[in-house]
Amino acid sequence: MRIAVVLAVVLSPLISFGQSKELPDVLKPDPDLVILAESSGFEVAKILPRGTFAGPFNAYKDEENPLGIREGGSYYSFTTRNHSYNKIPQIGLEKGMLKVGFYGLSYGFVTALGDIPLELVELDTFPGRYLADYKPPYLYSDIREEQKRAWGFTYESFKFVSRIKATAQATYLVRAISFDEADKLVAFKILKIDDDGAITIGWRSLKDFEVPRYAHETDDVLREKVAALLKNDRYVGTQFSVSKGVITVRGVPRNSVNQLTRDLQELRPRSITMSHAPIE
Repeated sequence: MRIAVVLAVVLSPLISFGQSKELPDVLKPDPDLVILAESSGFEVAKILPRGTFAGPFNAYKDEENPLGIREGGSYYSFTTRNHSYNKIPQIGLEKGMLKVGFYGLSYGFVTALGDIPLELVELDTFPGRYLADYKPPYLYSDIREEQKRAWGFTYESFKFVSRIKATAQATYLVRAISFDEADKLVAFKILKIDDDGAITIGWRSLKDFEVPRYAHETDDVLREKVAALLKNDRYVGTQFSVSKGVITVRGVPRNSVNQLTRDLQELRPRSITMSHAPIE
């Protein structure tokens, strides 16, 4: 949940999402593939089959894995450009299958385009347009239903799935949605499949979307709960509105900001916007 308080500005330290240390040799793509990708304006990444470097069961830290990367380089994040499962994983490789959507409310769609040049993939033609126009639901229960739908559906002759076979020289589109973390649309091509099943991909970012947030209650339920909450004498003069899980409150008494923030957080909305100014 996101809280935007228009009363003070807090500057957060910059966060680096790059690999925390030098990439292990086993994850370094072939130099010729790097040159090929870079000459075409693409990025390149190598992904290992899951289990190649297996850590202890329920290991959560990178250093617990033999490779020094949680899940042993079998995942990759287009957002953080990192292989660690702890750094917003958006594509994974397991038993020859590419997969998207791994934990919590994360999910996504992958579709195969065949052996076409990566540079020809655009958003103004289907299925790129469909994935670019797609809007994730914000209500928790609806997101859970959409996760089930992501296992596979067909739209205008294109199959969208969360698991798909990794095929050499095939080009794919993936929309990876991780609530409270990232939402990204990427085109990628499998440049090589090694004998051990590892793949090297060339990829290009097509679109970054606003970080998705979710709410547990419908707007009507949230309105009722906020209205009941604001009957407290400490919130006299406070006005509010609710839209798509976002609670906006204005005219908040200065000495009640902290308490109101805590009270609203307990309602688990999509986000909270708060200010002293009254709603016009």
